[in-house]
Amino acid sequence: MVRQPPPFSDPPICRRATFNGIVRGNDDQAIAITNGAVLLQSGSHTTYDKVYRSAKNPPANGNHANDPDDNDDDDGDNDGDDTGIEYAYLFEPSQDTHLCDAQLGKVYRGRVLRRRVGDPYWRLTSERCAIKVMPWAKIIEREGRTENPRNEIAAMYHMRAYYDSTLRNDNNTDGGNATIPTAREVMRETNIIMPLDILYDDTNLYSIMPMCDGGELYDAVSNFTEEACLTKIMPQILNGLEWLQRAKICHRDISLENFMLDGEGDEMKVIIIDFGMALQIPYENDGTTRNLIAAPHRCGKIAYMCPEIYDQFDLSVPFDGHAADLWPTAICMFTMIAGIHPWMQTSPSTLYDCYRYMSQGHLSTICRNLGPNGHGLDQSVISDTSLDLLQRMLRSKLSDRLISLEQIRALLNR
Repeated sequence: MVRQPPPFSDPPICRRATFNGIVRGNDDQAIAITNGAVLLQSGSHTTYDKVYRSAKNPPANGNHANDPDDNDDDDGDNDGDDTGIEYAYLFEPSQDTHLCDAQLGKVYRGRVLRRRVGDPYWRLTSERCAIKVMPWAKIIEREGRTENPRNEIAAMYHMRAYYDSTLRNDNNTDGGNATIPTAREVMRETNIIMPLDILYDDTNLYSIMPMCDGGELYDAVSNFTEEACLTKIMPQILNGLEWLQRAKICHRDISLENFMLDGEGDEMKVIIIDFGMALQIPYENDGTTRNLIAAPHRCGKIAYMCPEIYDQFDLSVPFDGHAADLWPTAICMFTMIAGIHPWMQTSPSTLYDCYRYMSQGHLSTICRNLGPNGHGLDQSVISDTSLDLLQRMLRSKLSDRLISLEQIRALLNR
């Protein structure tokens, strides 16, 4: 059956304030903070949809702070009500504070501040964060586009809520005494980015997330051997996809650019980011029967796009949410090991001979005899075991394609 994806719940956000004041470092030395360099929760929690409507149609007096919509008092992530701890976020005062550009704004390095309720001083913690700053003007200008901040925020909150519900169910079997893990701890366990806080003011929307200090997986591809890819990178990616599948989410933009690395050596984690195109997968009322998703339009990066998503442009082909994320995962795996795209980044269209032959079950033969670069790929570049798995995952006909995480893991571990 084909169904429309159910919408995500309206995510909670909190009003932002800036302050000029004193922060104390780990050595208890006072640090003066000026020029609005700190994001601080102020006022009641509200929801994204209400704030967006207000930003799009500002009140006549121009004073959003007095909007009646700001008084919902929804639960937020770091409001400190239960723990007696308050949080704020400092833009790091360094020359390289700007991390990268995003489609709707910029991402900056930040530090988490903490204080106990009633304490006059904020404390500078060692925890780093990433602060995505998105102007409302740009968000409104791009209304209706495939990628939007509401989706990204809502999907992250959905994942955190799903994780917390799983944790509560587990705790019911052991007395319910477990402590609530931090956003970073959940991120590293699930391999999925988690929200620290969502703030706003009249000018910007601020999405605050744990900092991943290893950069994009895309930039680190040359650092990994095939063995590392098979034993360290791919198992973590599949773990993240399993959490998404269990939470009934389809990412729709899996790519090497949308994996971040956090930590080093044996502690390194691969983190799935950028949920701006995510959808909830429709299920039957029994909660176990997955439906195909009615295709609104194609999206994602063409180099990673599965054929049924690519064909949406002309045919409005429905697609399977799990399969749509596993095809680009196979493209990532091939590119990491071989150092090139399987059909040299042309679109997944039967107009291209290389794609057509590879996706009909001949990927291994073509790579050994010709290869995407015309010279063939020997076993020193990519093994028969990896090619066999990829050949099963990169089949254009969905009924021939391997889309079971259990089967993929079994072949990966041969």
